[in-house]
Amino acid sequence: MNQKIKKGIPAHIRLVTIDHAASRKIFINNTDKVVELKPDLNMLAAINNEMDKGGGNSDAVSPEARLTKQIRTVMDTIVKKDPKLTTREVGKMLSIAKETGNSSTIVSTLLVASQAHYNIKDHEPSERHADEAIAKAEAEMEKGDASGYHSWKACMMLKGALLAAKRKWEAAIKAYEAMAAMALKFGDIFSQWKVTAFRDICIT
Repeated sequence: MNQKIKKGIPAHIRLVTIDHAASRKIFINNTDKVVELKPDLNMLAAINNEMDKGGGNSDAVSPEARLTKQIRTVMDTIVKKDPKLTTREVGKMLSIAKETGNSSTIVSTLLVASQAHYNIKDHEPSERHADEAIAKAEAEMEKGDASGYHSWKACMMLKGALLAAKRKWEAAIKAYEAMAAMALKFGDIFSQWKVTAFRDICIT
């Protein structure tokens, strides 16, 4: 990046890169040509904000309403970093999701479960929930449900991240290649480009 900046950048062209703050790999010399943005991300606040949209619903008995409340409870356990607590609350959440009888809801809830465990570095249950979500999403796609692809993609992205975190590079590469092929099938060119880039990172 430093070399490209020294050589000069064509007019009207902007270069963008993303670096992980916890383990920086990109260091740029002081220059007025670079602007560094440090977003302050609060996942729990974002989830709560999304769930608060459309407020005013006084229903607290239906499976959907109880599931919304339980998802918040599960996400709150992430801060405590207690695998046993997360496992217990995830179990309650999945039981409520099954009560809805909605396949998409069950897949989405499995994804939340996987993400919750992933965030506290509890990788085994995270991978297990991701695998179950992937299998159910694939079943929905086979039935012709287009929404199944988006759920499948989200689950596979998490699975790829899990495999990469465990340094299972070959498995991660296969996961990203499967995503790229499926993205092409659904005309999702941006996702195809993105997961191909992730695959190339695993290769290097």
